[in-house]
Amino acid sequence: MRGYVGALAFLLSCGDASSVEAPRGRARIGGDVVSTVDGHPIQLDEVVSLAHSARLDLEEALERRQAEELLALEAYRLGYAERAEPRLRERQRLVQALLDRIAAEVPLDSISDDDVRRRFALRRDELAEPERRTIRHIVVRVDSDADPERWAEAHRLALRLRGEWVTDPDTFSRYRELESIETFRIHAEASEPMTRGNLESVLDEAVFSAPPVPPEGAPIVLNDVYRSSGGWHVIELVRVDPRVLPELEDHVERMRMEIADERRRAALIELTEEIGSRIEVDVDEAVAARALATELP
Repeated sequence: MRGYVGALAFLLSCGDASSVEAPRGRARIGGDVVSTVDGHPIQLDEVVSLAHSARLDLEEALERRQAEELLALEAYRLGYAERAEPRLRERQRLVQALLDRIAAEVPLDSISDDDVRRRFALRRDELAEPERRTIRHIVVRVDSDADPERWAEAHRLALRLRGEWVTDPDTFSRYRELESIETFRIHAEASEPMTRGNLESVLDEAVFSAPPVPPEGAPIVLNDVYRSSGGWHVIELVRVDPRVLPELEDHVERMRMEIADERRRAALIELTEEIGSRIEVDVDEAVAARALATELP
């Protein structure tokens, strides 16, 4: 990678643009200036504005402004600007010109089919459509601060409902029309297909550890009742949509773009580090810490 980036840096320094050293700035840290790059100031209001617009913390925004300033000075050195301290809009244009040049040196068609296949093999599990399960359940509601006897009474009612449901598939429909049984509020609900992690942990484990419903098979009432923070649940597993692994042909362009983006980012980081090794970046940690204590608007 370093050889590649070295070649890239060479290409960036070639072309029609002539190489000109940017004059060193005269700014010093203090007041609103929290950092300098080769003597050119980075002011607090710039950092705060960037942090707000890009949703960064202030330290990250400062690092990005330093990198941007390094790249802008490099663009000046390569002859893309007429002065070393361009206005913000012009500075952004200069940095974008370098980014476009980097992107042009890593076109999508430079990513080989072997690279795509290797990346897809690594990402296949992540790209899979997860298993989804559909349930119906009846909950016997209990206030969380109820005494143990109240919870025990609700438990007995839930077990009775489960027994009814096992022998009579219409139990859910019948209780869906009711709001209470005896002294308990009840609620019957059918879920949308859902992935693991959408229920309280006890219910989630019960639903997703149950054996799958056979294709076209009848729904299965789970073999216990389950306590959540809101009461006791009687659960019926209605359907299981199995995990689906993706096919390579559906993700070729996505894999190419991922690889190209990674290589472009790596090239940009190393280029910025290389520029930083020959251009002084100064920051007084104490001054910056006090200035960056400013809260974002």
